[in-house]
Amino acid sequence: IGDKLMVLCIMGCLAADNRLPWWAFALLAIKEILMILGGAFIHKLFKYDMPPSVFAGKVATGVLFAIAMSCLLFDIPRPITDYMAAVAVGIAFLAFGNYLNGYRALSKKHKSENQSM
Repeated sequence: IGDKLMVLCIMGCLAADNRLPWWAFALLAIKEILMILGGAFIHKLFKYDMPPSVFAGKVATGVLFAIAMSCLLFDIPRPITDYMAAVAVGIAFLAFGNYLNGYRALSKKHKSENQSM
């Protein structure tokens, strides 16, 4: 949860400072909140530990931080930062797709465990 809150804070600050578009912050906030709720749902419903991070998620976070640092260190024109934000959001949602596949696999595993009992 700490990782997710840190991403939201950094992206929110960059959007508030008009260095990144608000739509990028809103999409990332929705994704992060869905991931937190999804992890809690998996934990409660299936009695599994919180799902571990996946490589795609680490890449997405790395890209977000690289973009955030670039926006802070360099005077990048807004159209370019909008494009960078679109790339970051796209990668983040690809990682989100990996988590959804993991959820489907856990759901199938849970169903097969319950049917065999």
